[in-house]
Amino acid sequence: MKTAVLDTLGDRLVAVFLIGFAVFVFIYTADFPEAAQPLDPGIEAFPRITAGLIGVLALVLLAKPREWEKFPRGSGVVRVLGTVVLVYFYYLALQPLGFVVTTSFFLVGHLLLIGVRKPLSIIVITAVGGFGIFYLFRSVLDVPLPLSGIGGLPF
Repeated sequence: MKTAVLDTLGDRLVAVFLIGFAVFVFIYTADFPEAAQPLDPGIEAFPRITAGLIGVLALVLLAKPREWEKFPRGSGVVRVLGTVVLVYFYYLALQPLGFVVTTSFFLVGHLLLIGVRKPLSIIVITAVGGFGIFYLFRSVLDVPLPLSGIGGLPF
């Protein structure tokens, strides 16, 4: 019981710190130079988007802290090594397969590795992750990502 209280307190302290960090990023990026083009989001867009997401997730953690499930003994090593292997294969496959395909395979592998077994969850997270991140970087932030070399796919 005492551990649950400490976990909740730790969650709240981390949430408050992250909210402060998000506010700091917004204030710090206010002095960044204006965008050169009218449709250019500017160099402050990515830090602010990231800080906004961190702030929202920290608010969720602050509003409803919960006990985190402890990992079963010994599984941490398997998950860490599995993640390293997945990142290595992601690195090797990124250029030939393209961003969306490689990211989708990586997400499926990692979700299975961390114990997600519901097919609908895997499909939704993979689709949103692969295409959503591609759209965000390619269209909104204008960051070029590797395109697929498979059958002329546009992504």
